[in-house]
Formats: sequence, structure tokens, C-alpha cells
Amino acid sequence: MKRLFLHIGRHKCGTTSIQKTLYRNREKLLESGYYYPATGIRVAAHHEIAEALGGKNPSATEEVRAELYQSLKDEARRTNCRNIVISSEQFQSCNPAAVAAFFRDFDVVPVCYLREQAAYLRSSYLQKVHATSYTGSIEKFYQEGFSTDYKVFLEKWKAVFKQDFLIRLFDRDSLTDGDAVTDFLVAILGLTRDDIENLQLLSDENPSLSREMLAFKLEYNTRDLPNNGTVYFGLGKLSKAYGSKYEIPLAITEAVRAQYAESNRWVEDNLLTDGQKFSYPHYEGEILDTMPAEKFDGIFQELDAMKEKEKQEERERAKKERQEERQRERQAKREAEKLERQKKRRKKRQVEQLKEKMREEERQRRLKVKAERQMKEEARLREGGSPRLLDRAIGAFQRIKK
Repeated sequence: MKRLFLHIGRHKCGTTSIQKTLYRNREKLLESGYYYPATGIRVAAHHEIAEALGGKNPSATEEVRAELYQSLKDEARRTNCRNIVISSEQFQSCNPAAVAAFFRDFDVVPVCYLREQAAYLRSSYLQKVHATSYTGSIEKFYQEGFSTDYKVFLEKWKAVFKQDFLIRLFDRDSLTDGDAVTDFLVAILGLTRDDIENLQLLSDENPSLSREMLAFKLEYNTRDLPNNGTVYFGLGKLSKAYGSKYEIPLAITEAVRAQYAESNRWVEDNLLTDGQKFSYPHYEGEILDTMPAEKFDGIFQELDAMKEKEKQEERERAKKERQEERQRERQAKREAEKLERQKKRRKKRQVEQLKEKMREEERQRRLKVKAERQMKEEARLREGGSPRLLDRAIGAFQRIKK
């Protein structure tokens, strides 16, 4: 039975970077004995499988699950790897019993990263504003139903998967080299430093908004402007380029930590290994100021400039692709013409060879006829007299006889 590492998240715990690293390095991981299947992949993760197991998904039919299951089984059978890796943070919303039933022919090891709740709240809020048209404050976001009771969540999974559960803290002090991707490869999969040396590790693939970009996006969302890839990725780039880190107010930090203190102690005592403990850094941010119109317009212009730059880059890529296509067509034409010339030369050589063969056969035939005549004459000479006089005498005798 193949072992299957089932990475279920959680959200905002380096999942995007882990998934893109696994997907980008599929062939090299295969060489190390780990296979990242193509079945159910969407944007580098196995979201289609997780969605098919989600009870709230109307398209999650038994037929869809059966097709995904068979495809996964076929893929696993084609590889000699003993280790399969599946990843999607959407599994955390699935019924663990349904997940276990789907992967029934594998030795499943769930993998889950946990993030201290105040940091989780901050990251979730930033993502909500970043990816949607949400305009509420972090206080409102927290009061609307933010819930991350890890004890309740993990007990459901432990009840199904018993001891086969790997839990890691998404904390720089706990992660291998302070990095989630390296930690997953080394601490979870068990790869060596030599194994990962040739891998392309991707980090910070889903950057959070900086304080300035958060203020901009909140104002942007109030104006009912379109949320598209240019805005999303543009603000991510601008957040990495400049801007200070957004921190949540101290009052919210204390409220969140008080809410989950008992739950976190239970997790530490019953589930965490290797001495892992939640860390509680000091968060004391200020209330977010409204972004001045002049600064908003400046960032908006930067996004427009990035959009135009992307369009120009896309035009240049398209132009380059057209040039490369024309070059390939010309090359293909030259190759075809070359093959045609070679074909004609071969045909000409074959004709010449056939003619030469025919000429040689004719020469051989004439030599044979000549040789036969010579043999006849020699035979006549041996019988005596001039061959021609003898022939005339025989002819005359035959005429007289008639």
C-alpha cells in the first residue's frame, strides 16, 4: 500500500508556496521517491479532489468522485514511488470520514500547519480585503465569526486518522530554516539537504498587503471598482516593494489569545511533538488611517502603469511568439524543400543506377552472343574445312536432294 501525505492546510500557512514548489518540481521529486499527481490539479493544488469531497459543493457527485478516484489510482499504479503527496487547504472543510473513504486504498498521513490565531486573524483579514470587495474593519471581521478553535478542528480528524497525523506550527522558530517550504520537504517528507539542493523552492507566493496597500484597497473597495488580476497581483508587488507591515490593534490581539488559550494548551499537550509550542509575539498596531486622496491617486496611477506595462509585455511576448512561429514555419519550409531535393536526388540516382544496370545487362548479353558464335566457329573448324565452304556444300547437297 502506497503512503499518501495529505496536506490539508491550513489557510495562510504557506500553502500556496508549498503547492507551487511541489508542482514545479514534480519530476525531480519523482526521482527522490515522491509523486505529486496531476489528477484533480487546479492552480498547482488538488482543489478538484477536495471540492468533490465537500458536502456543500453541488457538483460533488458520486460519478465525479469515482472518476477522480480511478484517475488517481491509475496514476499511482503507473509510478514506482511508494509515496504520494496530495495538497489542498480546502480539505480542512471536508468531513474527515469522507476523506478517509475516498483514499481508502492508501496509507494516509494527514499533514496540517497551525498558525497562532492572532496572526491567523491578521493574515485572513488582509486576504479578505485583498481578494474581494470587503470594506469592513478588522474589528468587524473578527466579530463576524472568525473561528479557529484548533482543538475542535483536530479532534474530528484525529478521531478518523488516529495516530497518523503530522502537525507543525507555522512559526519561524518552529519551521526548518524558518521557511514553510523547506520545513514541508524536510520535516514532513523526510528529504535530505542533498535532495532539496536541486529543487526550485518558491517562497512568498501569496504576499500579504502592507499597511499602505491595505488602506488603499479598503478605499478602492468602497468605490465599487473592478477586482481583477492586475489589481490583486499589482498590490502584492507594491506591498513587497515598499510599505510597512500591518499589525492588528493590541485589544484585538489580547481578545483572540484569551479566547483560544485553553484550546491551544490542549493542542500543545496532546498533539504537538518535538517540543513545539505556540509563540505569542507582541502585536500592537494602530487604528488604520483613511488614505488621502492624493496618495490614493498616486497608487492608482502606479497600478495603471503596471497594467500598461503588462499589456506591453504581453504584446512583446505575442510579437516574439509570432516571430518564432514564422521562423519555425520558414525552418519547416526549408526542411521540406531540403527533403524534397534529397528525394529528387535519390530518385535520379535510382534512375541512373537502373539505366546503368540495363546497359550492363545489354553488354553482358552481347558478350554472351559473341561468345556463343565464337564457340560455334571453333567447333566447325575442328570438324574440318572452311566453315563457310562447308556450309555452302551442305546447302547445295540439300537442294539437289529436294
